[in-house]
Amino acid sequence: MKLVLIRHGETKANRMIEEGVNLYTGCLNNELTDLTPEAIKMAKQLSNQDIIKKINKVYVSDLKRAIDTAKYVKPNFNYIIVPDVRERSLGDFEGKTKEELLSIDKYKKYFEDENYMEFRTSFTQKAPNGENYTEVLNRCMKFLNSLKYSNKDTIGIISHLAAIRCMMLGILSFKPRENVFRLKIKNCVPYVFEGEEISKLKLTSHNLNELL
Repeated sequence: MKLVLIRHGETKANRMIEEGVNLYTGCLNNELTDLTPEAIKMAKQLSNQDIIKKINKVYVSDLKRAIDTAKYVKPNFNYIIVPDVRERSLGDFEGKTKEELLSIDKYKKYFEDENYMEFRTSFTQKAPNGENYTEVLNRCMKFLNSLKYSNKDTIGIISHLAAIRCMMLGILSFKPRENVFRLKIKNCVPYVFEGEEISKLKLTSHNLNELL
């Protein structure tokens, strides 16, 4: 079996964050998370890669940016929507900027108190009504372990940064697990794993150390 993990194309919100806007997106699902023109171009180019052509099963996050990416990467393909591989929720913070949140007294502790301020990269802390990495890891691995496949299958999963990080951690079991926060997962790049079962998959498209 081959498993191909793909992060959705760049969104308008991704671009804003790169330009210095302290915006929290999480599972935000509106015009800010629409794909950029460059992302659409990259997704179309990705569709021509040999590994993508070989994919015979596709699972996609239920968030629009992943679904839109799938439409360009595997056009006219019957993919399956899977909420378990959606992005990590940032709860009450989604769609807001750091500056907005700092103006609200009840949220100040998330930026000033060490017991709360690691909510973006933590296995225990989380934004109010959001998720931590443990919760994302558990739902992603629950899905992976439920897959029905043959060794001839090439399975594609179009997902998100935190979810793909967690799937890589669950598959590869690297230590320390906190290295998962350092994994650089690029948009519209296929990360390919090969093996006879989920617990024995090996990353073959990249050197793990080069992603850290």
